[in-house]
Amino acid sequence: MKTTKKILTIEILSAITVTLITIFLFESDILFNGKGIYAGLKFQEFIIATIMELFVIFIIPLSLKMTKIKCIRKYLTEDAHLSAKRLLCLGSLRIIALCLPMYINTLLYYFFMQTTFGYIGIILMLCLFFIYPTTERCENETTAQQN
Repeated sequence: MKTTKKILTIEILSAITVTLITIFLFESDILFNGKGIYAGLKFQEFIIATIMELFVIFIIPLSLKMTKIKCIRKYLTEDAHLSAKRLLCLGSLRIIALCLPMYINTLLYYFFMQTTFGYIGIILMLCLFFIYPTTERCENETTAQQN
């Protein structure tokens, strides 16, 4: 379980680090300077923003409650020997589901210079605190709850 926790922690921290490095590169005008390169494309911006908002509205509750879904809970708790590997697989999926849109929204913010994308990225980053892999959380997600 310790290995699973370490791998999931590395995944979250590396995603945050890559996003912060990207922000630093844009803010220091190393990647692009001035206004966003797609700032004038209002219709495309609207379509992309709508798609990202709908995707985030769907993915955040799913990611936060993934281990509470009955079939996934059974999958994680039915075999004690495989539970760490299964948690690693589902935990990585959950991290990717939140971190990839976070990074995409960071890029979209600098491409369009539209704060909507920045806010969506910040919301996704805040959601990472709720799935951060502590030892207690990993054990709770892989053991069957007795009511």
